Order: sequence, then C-alpha cells, then structure tokens
Amino acid sequence: LSLWPDRAAAPGPPPGPPRASPDPRAELDSAVLLTRSLLADTRQLAAQLRDKFPTDGDHNLDS
Repeated sequence: LSLWPDRAAAPGPPPGPPRASPDPRAELDSAVLLTRSLLADTRQLAAQLRDKFPTDGDHNLDS
C-alpha cells in the first residue's frame, strides 16, 4: 500500500552492464578480517569495562 504507487520504496540496481560477481575467496578473506577486527574491538571494550566496573571481590571503597 502506498499513497504514490508509481514510486518505488527501494530502487533497483543502477542501469548498465551487470557487474562481475566478486571472487568468493576475496569475500571470505574480507569477512575473516572484519570478524578479527570486531573480536579485537570487543576484547578492548571488555577490558575497559572490567577496569571501570570491577567484579564483586575487586571493589575498593575509600571513604
């Protein structure tokens, strides 16, 4: 349902010759690199959170 039936919600691919399908090995390598980067960022965030919010036995209450 649309108020403007002649308008597409999401246009299709751009006109022109079809693009060649990318190399599956390159796609896999890219996915692996992105996954490693995400894992490194997650580890860094976990370390920062551990420093900022210590576990139950690690609290220092100086008052």
